Amino acid sequence: MVVTRVPDHAVPYPLARINGRLSMRDDCLLIGDAVAFWPAGTGWSADRRAVTFGGDFEGAPPAAVGSTFRGGGGVYEPTDSLDGLLSTDDIELLENCMEKTGVDRLVLVYPGRA
Repeated sequence: MVVTRVPDHAVPYPLARINGRLSMRDDCLLIGDAVAFWPAGTGWSADRRAVTFGGDFEGAPPAAVGSTFRGGGGVYEPTDSLDGLLSTDDIELLENCMEKTGVDRLVLVYPGRA
């Protein structure tokens, strides 16, 4: 499992409320009907099947696959540019996840804004 994340802690976070079931399909993480990506410092715990948080969100509880995620973030449509937000490699990973899962939206999610 690869957790795609914003590489820089200085990138401002969108402030929308994001609520939805965290699922995994074809090794891609989804919140509701959008492929998820995460803030800098985020990791993956394979044994717990959960996203773990560090960096700006150190100490936030893990988000387990199958649980309802409640936090903050923002939705990105396929026409939105992610240049400057993610690396070229991470953009490619997200595009691959969108293709594999048939999902056409992305969501940046972070804990704490329920």
